[in-house]
Amino acid sequence: MKETSVMISMVTTMLKGRRRLKHLSRIILSLFALTVLVSCGNSKFILGPLYNRLDDQMRKEFNKLGDFDASQKREFEQRLQTFHLWHRRMELPRYADLLDEISVAIASKRPKTLSEIKNWTAESEDFSVSVRSCHPVNFSYDLMRTLSDDQVNFIERRFAREQRKNQERYKKRTPEERQDRRYNFVIKWTGRIGLNFTANQKVLLREKLEEQISLRKEYWGLSNAWNREFFAIAREQNSPQYAQRMEMQLGKLWTLLERNKNEEWQFNRDLWAGFLVEFANTMNNNQRRWAETWLPKLARTLRDMSDDSVKFEADGKRLVDPVLGCTSPT
Repeated sequence: MKETSVMISMVTTMLKGRRRLKHLSRIILSLFALTVLVSCGNSKFILGPLYNRLDDQMRKEFNKLGDFDASQKREFEQRLQTFHLWHRRMELPRYADLLDEISVAIASKRPKTLSEIKNWTAESEDFSVSVRSCHPVNFSYDLMRTLSDDQVNFIERRFAREQRKNQERYKKRTPEERQDRRYNFVIKWTGRIGLNFTANQKVLLREKLEEQISLRKEYWGLSNAWNREFFAIAREQNSPQYAQRMEMQLGKLWTLLERNKNEEWQFNRDLWAGFLVEFANTMNNNQRRWAETWLPKLARTLRDMSDDSVKFEADGKRLVDPVLGCTSPT
């Protein structure tokens, strides 16, 4: 179950989002993410408790950033619970709709087109955009302005320490070993949910991994520059433009490679879209039956979970205050 919690964090947590760029590809993972999430099963009995602990993952990441006082923790908690309620009510049904659409298309033997696949990937990428837009940090600028110099310094040191650790892990493996790790990651998790690759599909996956352009080192350089700008802004808490500048800086984080290495970024994006077309069109009868039964069951589970009652309250009121985050119907 530990791996499943990690994947939940991958899908929903901004604080870890920076490191997730190292995985196979954002496109292939965006489509497989939900199925990987439920590798232990796709019933509400199993997935429900895991999803209910989603906020624990984010709370854990927040607390790692420093020694916050009671008021700061309370402020973040309200925003965190608002985010969780929004995600449950608004996003889970969207995931379910996409899963149903993919299930119907894959179950059919008709050829799948690049345009169709790109529509799916674009929609799944939009889920990620929504999560980033509604993340608690985007509604916490007042909270961030309360950070002391010591707290800002601690967070900066932790960011630098985490990046050094990531670089050290990266350098311990050869390019071939990194490709093997990504390959085994996909085969392992898709196998756990019953989607077993054929021999030809495994070869295809290997080929795409070899073709993919590594942008890891470029990302490190860009993120180092981003960090310097971010913490310079964080220390200017008395500036009347503090919230605006912080919002703009956080917005830059998600498109570092897209803006600065667009040609290579687009090549990788198109590469994995092409992979998905070839994969979908080489699926055998067993794989199509899997899509016809397993994916709709997961979609039903997500819809059921979206309707579950929640007890997130602040001052006796439902957390639907737009100041605290994206709102959702109660």
